[in-house]
Amino acid sequence: MSVLTDLLDFVANLPPSLLLLVPFSYLAVGLVQVLRRQERRGEPLGSAQPRLSFEEDDEEDYYYEQPPTRVRVVSTGFAQTWASEDPLPADLPLEGGRYLFWLAVGPSALPGNIDDLAAPLMLPDDASAGEVIHVVLFDYRGELGVTPGADVGRLILRADGGMDVKQPTHEFRSDDRLLFPVHVPETPGIYRLRCNIYCRNTLLQSRVVQVTVALAGVRQRDALRTTLDYVTDSTLDPAALARIPPLRLSVFANSNDDGTHSFRFFGESTVKATTMVSAGEVEEFLGRVRRTLSWVAWGNTEGWQEGTPFKYLNPGHTPTFESDLKELALAGYLMWTAVIGGVAATADGLPEDDDNSPILALQEVMRRPGLVEFANKVKASYTVPAALLYDFDLDTGVPWPSWRVCEHALAAIDAQADLASHACFRGETTHAETVVCPAGFWGFRHGVTLPQSIGGGSTKPYIEVADDLRAILGVADVFIGPHTAWVLEVLKGLGSVAGFQDRDQLLSALRDRHRSPHFVYFYCHGTEANGVPALQVGSEESAGIDYAQLSNGKVFWKGSRPLVFLNGCRTAAVQPKYAMNFVEAFIQRARASGVIGTEIITDESLGARFGQHFLENFLILRAPVADAMRSARLSLLTERDPLGMAFVAYAPPQLRLVRHDDSCPCGSRRIFGACCADLA
Repeated sequence: MSVLTDLLDFVANLPPSLLLLVPFSYLAVGLVQVLRRQERRGEPLGSAQPRLSFEEDDEEDYYYEQPPTRVRVVSTGFAQTWASEDPLPADLPLEGGRYLFWLAVGPSALPGNIDDLAAPLMLPDDASAGEVIHVVLFDYRGELGVTPGADVGRLILRADGGMDVKQPTHEFRSDDRLLFPVHVPETPGIYRLRCNIYCRNTLLQSRVVQVTVALAGVRQRDALRTTLDYVTDSTLDPAALARIPPLRLSVFANSNDDGTHSFRFFGESTVKATTMVSAGEVEEFLGRVRRTLSWVAWGNTEGWQEGTPFKYLNPGHTPTFESDLKELALAGYLMWTAVIGGVAATADGLPEDDDNSPILALQEVMRRPGLVEFANKVKASYTVPAALLYDFDLDTGVPWPSWRVCEHALAAIDAQADLASHACFRGETTHAETVVCPAGFWGFRHGVTLPQSIGGGSTKPYIEVADDLRAILGVADVFIGPHTAWVLEVLKGLGSVAGFQDRDQLLSALRDRHRSPHFVYFYCHGTEANGVPALQVGSEESAGIDYAQLSNGKVFWKGSRPLVFLNGCRTAAVQPKYAMNFVEAFIQRARASGVIGTEIITDESLGARFGQHFLENFLILRAPVADAMRSARLSLLTERDPLGMAFVAYAPPQLRLVRHDDSCPCGSRRIFGACCADLA
């Protein structure tokens, strides 16, 4: 078989919606590149070994060789209940009544699909079998109605790349698609539901399904429509999915047209629920938590101001440690009751107990340590300070100053014990409602992160290091000292590091695709450029690096997918309302795997202590990012410092470094480089 035949076969297997987007000139360039590779390697021109792919490698080629794959896409649509295999056309408004919403995964988009653009899913031919994908429907209050008990379906990945369909509990049957009965209101208008796809309770994709209800017989463009608006993985690669540790709970937050915010939960024991809070409530509990955190750090609710002393400069001698814990617990508990408590009250799948409310049942599910994600679209208004959620019961009718802090936890902290193994932090103890225990905070008991939508493409639960780790360090002049010396020593010991105190040189390194980094560390100040927040390295007169310079396509890490740590001190640039611009730039535009930031303005001493503990866990011990965050928070807590909860990871909780000589995380007994590595 010739390369030309391979190219034609590849094109023939592309979904039509994707083929229309690919100019022929790109295909011709790809063919020439393959022939050139064969010439360099001494292979017969036109031999059948190479395959073409629409990916970029580290050499900036648009095509590279990879094992054969099969294209798979997700299709959605509607059907009548008496004709489940007969899709309704996208331009047909519905009348009130009962219909079937369907979802299928196949080699191409199914006829009658209502998707804006069919999302391609690449499944390797030798994919491992047995992984379970959950497809879950959530309703919007007063809109399309989902059927309780028939709103969760399963897709089982087969070794041949296909999917076995396991229907929800209902009377409808289909071998090639999941069917969900939904109720459509009688009143004309536009109505929605949300469809989420999970693997091991990790949110992979989220779609909004929209239906127009109108008079019978009147055709209307996009009367039925599905829009993919959140994606962390569009490949659904079974080998990669097998490496995802299960989460205790996944939460997806988004805003609604009426100004409310929805929180959609799916987790252990197939817990499923939705709650909505008003924009005012969101601002109230988010604002209260962050104001309290600023008070704990700086002694005022506005945070750092020039000349304001940092309270935890010498954490072991901060006299307000216990009162700070109590104030943080009050703010975190009020946030818990406003958001999580509302979810628990409407949840399905919680353990049934006539003597226990759903809220208490959810507390029991969450009592043991686990991994938790708060998946968000990249907008500041959706970022929940999840580490500060406090779910141990408190008597808020009693003034908080009269509460006590758990004596057992304090004794363990003062003894600098291993808090992760302590009974309180393992969820094995109970407390009076006037006792605050640090273990009640999710950030101290769980591995909590806020993964962001990558906006298309795919990501992996690991950062792959073939040989030596490549790192970039950008530092403000005033922060040069013991911490930066320690960071340089560690990074040099792990591979190579390029350190910069010059803004232009740093930008040049970030843009160098031949030396794409695995880890990027900013220990910096912030400034404003043309009224826009920017990161500042070097001198205080240096120009900053703003969103535009990171999102214009010149910084692009398709191969290395680094983790970026924004350890910006005494600057508002890394607060959520500003930092989300950097998060979007690094994750969606530059293709970073994740970003570490802060909830409030911090001090460089705190940044150095937290940064060191995090780097020890993430880079040296190669712990997943959620575990590295929790370990760093607990390490600071043993110093009598609660402000590890000021740091937040916008990354998948399972994200970690993997070297080629590591044991493969897929469960085989082979090393990663000989098993599942992509860049070997």
